[in-house]
Amino acid sequence: MELRTIHVSKELRGVSLSFPARVDVCENCGSWEIPLAEAGHFGAALDAAYRKKAGLLSAAQIREAREHLNMSQRQFAAYVGVGEASIKRWELGALQDKSSDEVIRLRTDPDYARRNLDEICRRLGVDAATEPERHSVFIKRPVLALRPAVSWTTMVDTSAAEGPAGRRGFSSKN
Repeated sequence: MELRTIHVSKELRGVSLSFPARVDVCENCGSWEIPLAEAGHFGAALDAAYRKKAGLLSAAQIREAREHLNMSQRQFAAYVGVGEASIKRWELGALQDKSSDEVIRLRTDPDYARRNLDEICRRLGVDAATEPERHSVFIKRPVLALRPAVSWTTMVDTSAAEGPAGRRGFSSKN
């Protein structure tokens, strides 16, 4: 076995990756294996290749985003809605999932957040530039627009009176 740098092809989370790595290569058959001393470097190279292909933030970028906001790992974890251990792992190189990466970007990158707001407004048919008061229009709209609008203030207790076929309960009065 000879230690060499070769181009390795691997799959991670369903994504095919190719990256350079130092591995022991058999001179007879060409098979290779990761020497124990290179395992950490191999894993880091694999993760870096995945991050690049999947468009995820690097460990350094996550740390820089947190530091730019002058937050501890605990504060940053609360800010993005994850556990402190997740922030520690990601800053040490563990892979975050796409949804966590998205939340980090939305909470730390004003341009990314602005583009996200523009996309929401476009989908809702709201002009973010001319109707800033309607940015949160999606919160005010009923979830089920096809259901009749009934509010607690229009509910009438009919338990004392019998309704159709002798039923008792609540009804809406509009």
